[in-house]
Amino acid sequence: MINQIPNHLKKYIVNQNYSNYTYIDQACWRFIMKISIAFFKKNADSIYLKGIKDTGITINKIPKIHNINKKIKKYNWKAVCVRGFIPPHAFMEFQSLRIMPIAADMRNHKNLTYTSAPDIVHEAAGHIPIIANKNYTKYLMEYGQIAVKTIMSHQDLDVFYAIRDLSDYKDETTTSRYKIKKLEIALENAYKNISYISEASILGRMNWWTVEYGLIGNIKNPKIYGAGLLSSVSESENSLTSKVKKIPINLNCIQYKYDITEQQPQLFITPNYNHLTKILKKLSKKMSYKIGGIKGIKTAIKAKTTCTAQIDKNINISGIVSEYIQDNKKIIFLKFIGPCQISYKNNELKGHDINYHKDGYSTPLGKIMPFNKTINKLNQLELKQLNLKIGNNI
Repeated sequence: MINQIPNHLKKYIVNQNYSNYTYIDQACWRFIMKISIAFFKKNADSIYLKGIKDTGITINKIPKIHNINKKIKKYNWKAVCVRGFIPPHAFMEFQSLRIMPIAADMRNHKNLTYTSAPDIVHEAAGHIPIIANKNYTKYLMEYGQIAVKTIMSHQDLDVFYAIRDLSDYKDETTTSRYKIKKLEIALENAYKNISYISEASILGRMNWWTVEYGLIGNIKNPKIYGAGLLSSVSESENSLTSKVKKIPINLNCIQYKYDITEQQPQLFITPNYNHLTKILKKLSKKMSYKIGGIKGIKTAIKAKTTCTAQIDKNINISGIVSEYIQDNKKIIFLKFIGPCQISYKNNELKGHDINYHKDGYSTPLGKIMPFNKTINKLNQLELKQLNLKIGNNI
């Protein structure tokens, strides 16, 4: 299976190393699952118990990820083992390919009810059971396909790395208070440095209020499907009380920011999973990959992260967009700073990898005079008149 995964995603895949789990790890898993099954049997989406049974989520011992992978093939999904936090775009690309990345780490006994770091309780017992619902699966896959095309800012990346570092060290029992305080300050500063809400952040809010903390049904009798809730009985119990405001979900959910270190003051309820897909499609129409043109390029320049510009539907140039020239509301020149990659029909062009274009790439765009055609539309006679020959520098 791993051979079918794109090379740039393979680096995140690790072995589960099942023998590393201690008897305390196994005891923690059994305890969490015992109270989870009892609670979520009544309070989770009706697919939950079937999902637990059919996807290889064992109750009395930590599940083996390769067994989960075998079980979820019936739902046209796969599972791979990853270590803790992986970049958001990588996670979403896995998801767009119907592959569920599962962190193998087990939370320690001091953090039974909640851990901010990805662990096998959250990713296996939380995310996996609900994929037994085909409409939820459709939403997940479409979300992943949109997420990999949205533009993430360099400030988003700073926050991601700060969260990752804090979560990794916070869950270690040997980490000093000084170290944790230093990492907390780093995360606080990363948040303070955010100057605007990026497309990735907007879409991330949609993910948070659905995939992580979503409720389904109606306000009088909501049921849980979000993985963040399904992996924390204590927060789930609180979420169903009147202390937490329940709001019928619509596109306005993206106006609500969230704090991963605190329980949520409000949650959103969807009547069904198809409704989520409809909202997602409305949101996608506002993204740069759909709008394109000058507005899309301006968003990419502002982000200062690697983005992909598509030309003539088949040519993709990936790099950090730094400048552009426009004429009559059309882009006629693009400049990228390196490293850059050029691909054709989603395959890298031979000789145009990040090593060759390590210092960037620039290109004119538009039609060639005097024929008023783009270069790929010129016939042999026109090419000859311009002294253009394939393989020659021009």
